[in-house]
Amino acid sequence: MQVNQGDATPLTPQEQASLAQLTALIERVTRDGRLSRQEWQDIRAKVCEDGRVSPPELELTNQLMEQVNQGIILLED
Repeated sequence: MQVNQGDATPLTPQEQASLAQLTALIERVTRDGRLSRQEWQDIRAKVCEDGRVSPPELELTNQLMEQVNQGIILLED
């Protein structure tokens, strides 16, 4: 999988739609303050579906993991 380090190329409409879907998914699955391993796998699958990780996708997942690390979101089995 390729990780795009941020070449300042604007997101395509398809990438914007995918990012909006990822944002909605993260908001939906963490609404209860918990994140199951299956939900985490669903998020990872959404991020990886096009074979690359864009900077905004990386930022969203990093923010989510920071919330987990701080105990704001509880990671469940």
